Amino acid sequence: MIRIFFVIAVMVMMNCPQLFASDLKKGEGMDKQKETVLDVLKEVRDLLRGQGNVVAPALVIPRVINDRFTDNGDGTISDKQLKVIWVKDPSVIDALKSTMTFDVAKSACDKLSYAGFNSGWRMPTVEELRSIVDYTRNDPAWDINVFGGKHDNWYWTGTPCAWDRTGSAWVVYSGSGDVGSDDRNVHGYVRPVRSSQ
Repeated sequence: MIRIFFVIAVMVMMNCPQLFASDLKKGEGMDKQKETVLDVLKEVRDLLRGQGNVVAPALVIPRVINDRFTDNGDGTISDKQLKVIWVKDPSVIDALKSTMTFDVAKSACDKLSYAGFNSGWRMPTVEELRSIVDYTRNDPAWDINVFGGKHDNWYWTGTPCAWDRTGSAWVVYSGSGDVGSDDRNVHGYVRPVRSSQ
């Protein structure tokens, strides 16, 4: 109930800013204001009934998880240590929910438009991905209070292997946190990341 009241209040403020203007003279334009407020309240009623065409603004409140990570409330995690933003749970994004080859994973990251960021997503480096592993945990090897996602396979990194820069890349196993290398034609998951700056 409080959330509905808040949405109504925000919609009234957005659609009727004249109600909150400090330079209104007493009684000036009150008929117009009453009509506008009534119209907005009708739109809210219709919206709540599923009949409206008004889109309520999303309220996103970031939640600090620990000294390093903040859940941004939009499906992303800010990482203060690395100064990057992670996709919290890649399995909720259609293009990322299943395993894929390295090239498909790279392309999916490059084309990703998510959480208000239309570009800038990429595959993490092996150092970045390994840094979110919590070696006190197993299956998954990351803190489930911070990250979601499937944990039954390897996750790609964008770091090529020195001995085969075009055919192999470093991977991190989601169940145990093991770091290894794999042929780029093998299938794995990917957890996109982007700069927070």
